[in-house]
Amino acid sequence: MEFCKYHPVEPAFYRCQNCDYECCRDCINSEDRTGLSRCFLCNQPLTPILNSDTITPFWRRLSESFKYPMNMDSLMLIVGAAVLFTLTSYLPFSLIFQLLILGGLIKYSFTCLENTAKGELTAPDITQAYGSGFKLVLQVIFLNIAVFFVIGASYEYLGSMIGSMIAVILIAGLPAMIINFALTENIFDALNPLSMFRLMSSIGLPYGLILAFILIMTGSVGVINQFLMSDDISLISIILQSSVSNYYMVVIFHIMGYMIYQYQEELGFETQLPGNFLEKRKSVVENGLTHIDILIKEGRYDEAVNIFKNLSESYPDDENLIQNFFELLLATRDKETIHSISEKYFNSLINKGIDDKVSIAFQRISSVIDGFKPLTAEQRYQVAKIFHNKGNYKQSVFLINGIHKDFPKHSILGTAFVLMADSLDNMPNMQSQAQKCRDFSKKLELSQSQIG
Repeated sequence: MEFCKYHPVEPAFYRCQNCDYECCRDCINSEDRTGLSRCFLCNQPLTPILNSDTITPFWRRLSESFKYPMNMDSLMLIVGAAVLFTLTSYLPFSLIFQLLILGGLIKYSFTCLENTAKGELTAPDITQAYGSGFKLVLQVIFLNIAVFFVIGASYEYLGSMIGSMIAVILIAGLPAMIINFALTENIFDALNPLSMFRLMSSIGLPYGLILAFILIMTGSVGVINQFLMSDDISLISIILQSSVSNYYMVVIFHIMGYMIYQYQEELGFETQLPGNFLEKRKSVVENGLTHIDILIKEGRYDEAVNIFKNLSESYPDDENLIQNFFELLLATRDKETIHSISEKYFNSLINKGIDDKVSIAFQRISSVIDGFKPLTAEQRYQVAKIFHNKGNYKQSVFLINGIHKDFPKHSILGTAFVLMADSLDNMPNMQSQAQKCRDFSKKLELSQSQIG
């Protein structure tokens, strides 16, 4: 099994042929509108790595398999075929009409198998039941007749013991024959015992699981039919029984298709779908953060910062984005960009009332930028007040000091110098300075009132 270059314990689902590396589902660029998964480094389409180790086993998604036909098109076909099949039984030449109806249902079921084998996990629309259904139903009937003819001949000419063994083998191999027929579209290749055993051996023990599951489902049809039966067999009960049988047919063919998809490498079957056919598109921010993470691991910090800048401009209220941007800037010691985003970052923390994070963020920035102070008068006052309330009076004084020179006409100056005076009161031998700050505050307020 191959593993992701950026998450070494995660299995790889994609390969970039251009950059020569493998990655997991979290490390793909899913923003492409064409549906392709692309490489974050070179923007080329990724090649899916699909094998039984990286695809969810069919037995872990049985609930999804039962939901597979639960859409309007599938249900219309399942119930409609049951109604028509029942009603045409009262018409002349009913066998011909019923073969046509059955042919449409079998054609649709084979389409489900083929589409699922390619990784399409939603049921096709009802138009897939049209065309060549009559020929297909005759081929399926021929396949079943051939199997039971061989079983009968074995009992007749080889004895009951050998006949029983052959019967068990052929009945167990019937799903393999159907899968081979879907893969090759050749009825004689499907009947070839070597092809049947090759498929069964390629899949191994899980083939026994799906066989058991199919037998259980087939048996449950009989149980459900008995439950629906009454002493007086009504038209509705017959339609319900037929609908249940049709529903299970679609589910079984879907599961057989998923088996091909899961073991495509072992069976030599390759999907033709684009790289992200099973992936959900990530949001722009999620996709961008993944891109940034990969660029950082590649040491391409300038590119990562540029993406952060663009994202933060487009999504200024995304706190997780701003926090991650802040961490990168501190790590790279990008002083200019730290200054440019500090106002936005402090606002997000102050608005949330996280005083501890505000003080920690200020100290972390100060460790990178000597003498750092917030860019606006309001933030300088707010951060200074947080430090004052936490008992760090020296830092509070530092932030207010000189604020009147940086913002000479700001209305917050008087309040700021009162805060500075309160902080100085709590520092040894600073009471006289505190009084000067209060006097200056009154002078500022008087001056501002006269201007007003």
